[in-house]
Amino acid sequence: MLAQEIIRRKRDGNALSAEEIAGFVRALSDETLSEAQAAAFAMAVFFVA
Repeated sequence: MLAQEIIRRKRDGNALSAEEIAGFVRALSDETLSEAQAAAFAMAVFFVA
């Protein structure tokens, strides 16, 4: 799954699966995500929480 799809799903208020979260964390740790994608995800989590 693409990072932008995970960000969109979270922004829309959907719960993420363990697999989606693990994939996102893996992309963060191996630096395949941009800083902008990481920030967009953080903002989506903040506003939905």
